[in-house]
Amino acid sequence: MLKLIDLDFSYDDIKILKNINLSVNRGEKIALLGDNGAGKTTLFLCLNGVLKYNGEIMYNGKRADTKELRKRVGLVFQEPDVQIIATTVEREISFGPMNMKISKAQVKERTDRAIKEMDLESFRKRAVHYLSGGEKKRVCIADIIAMDSEIVLFDEPCAFLDTKNALLLEGILNKMSEDRTIIVSTHDMDFAYRWADRFIIMEKGSIVADGGIEVFDTDHVEKPMLWQLMKMQGVKDLRRYPRSIKEYGEMYNG
Repeated sequence: MLKLIDLDFSYDDIKILKNINLSVNRGEKIALLGDNGAGKTTLFLCLNGVLKYNGEIMYNGKRADTKELRKRVGLVFQEPDVQIIATTVEREISFGPMNMKISKAQVKERTDRAIKEMDLESFRKRAVHYLSGGEKKRVCIADIIAMDSEIVLFDEPCAFLDTKNALLLEGILNKMSEDRTIIVSTHDMDFAYRWADRFIIMEKGSIVADGGIEVFDTDHVEKPMLWQLMKMQGVKDLRRYPRSIKEYGEMYNG
């Protein structure tokens, strides 16, 4: 679906991304991991067509320019206020489709669908600046849904959210992944371990690990709590590792 070939990016002669080669398949749930400064956000901005990069990005077998990437790849920023530009929820969500040269009926259909999917009907006419952080995050996600993006990137989606809203967001990510490819950049190893099917680890602008939960058996990243627990218990078969507290309970009580 999406393929990166020898992708590089430099800022003021400082190389931020180095020789990134990566393939993303349709329907994957990917966690992008790495310390601050590893290049995760820069990679997202290249994938979304915001930054001009060296190398190639292919989409469905064809070279994609920045216009095509912006159409196909949606990006939800870490801080909602960076993304939100309109005054009301409805105007904010309809802004993207209105700039896509589609009919008014299509704009309305996409806006209504996104509002419904994010359960924002009661907020439709509300001023955005009166919303909570979690509500603003939902509006930002609705922005991307209205754009009909096939790949959605989330930069630290749980940042600034309390436990209740973080769990709500996790449920939203699971629902969205039913018909979209989702890539999440996060420092929350327990969330990543619980949610993702594939893990990509970056260090100093390069990909140093890419795979299933076996990537946590390296020194590149902090270990999730459940992973550490299974290691302490001497379980060697990774296929037996539970991915959630619920699975852990079923493993020992079922």
